[in-house]
Amino acid sequence: MADIIKFVLSTILVILFHSSLQAESITVACTNWKPVFYVENEILKGSGYQIAKAVTEQAGIEAEFIIAPWKRVYLSGLNQPNYMIACLARTPRREALFYWIGPIIENKICSIFKLEKSAVSLKSIQDLQNYPVGVLRGGHQHDFLLDLPHKNILTVTDNKQLLRVLEGGRVDFVLSTEFKTTVGGTANDGDTKKIVKVMDAYSVTEYLAFGKITEKEMVDRMTRAYRQLESEGKIVLGE
Repeated sequence: MADIIKFVLSTILVILFHSSLQAESITVACTNWKPVFYVENEILKGSGYQIAKAVTEQAGIEAEFIIAPWKRVYLSGLNQPNYMIACLARTPRREALFYWIGPIIENKICSIFKLEKSAVSLKSIQDLQNYPVGVLRGGHQHDFLLDLPHKNILTVTDNKQLLRVLEGGRVDFVLSTEFKTTVGGTANDGDTKKIVKVMDAYSVTEYLAFGKITEKEMVDRMTRAYRQLESEGKIVLGE
């Protein structure tokens, strides 16, 4: 009987130990987003990655850093405990769904682009409702169009696909933070020389964030770590 009790107690201790380990570890995820969170020569890099890594280390929490398609990252952040999104734009639609740890990029501009050869034009953002528009699936750009409201939306998984649907004539405009041009000027990226910026649409601040399914204790611990690093001048926001 004593041996059975010892076995049961030891089993309980093992379970509690593993539960404790799980509670002290998190997943940190972002889509592939250079220069914020990306892999180069099999090494994770980026301004957002550096902030997330520094915060987890300051908090004394073990972290697994991963890159995944954006929709998967977003849904996992919503539905999995201890899953921190390292690149989440703070918007009214998302405000109540997440715990917001701290920013990694402030005032990121999202702009409207079209093909350089296209004759279509916009006088205001509201005019977008008259044209098919491409955006990243599940991104803040998608939310923005839904709030206009806008019904003729084509969603894609990444910026390369976004460029392809624009060049292929499937949409007249795209919304993106990643195609770098001046208003009326051609893009300076090698992959985006055929597009021009029509106008800026809005700005967002990107955050480290947990879904509400994560325990508040973990959230508070990470928030304290972020604020401590911030007070020491060790948080360098990306552009």
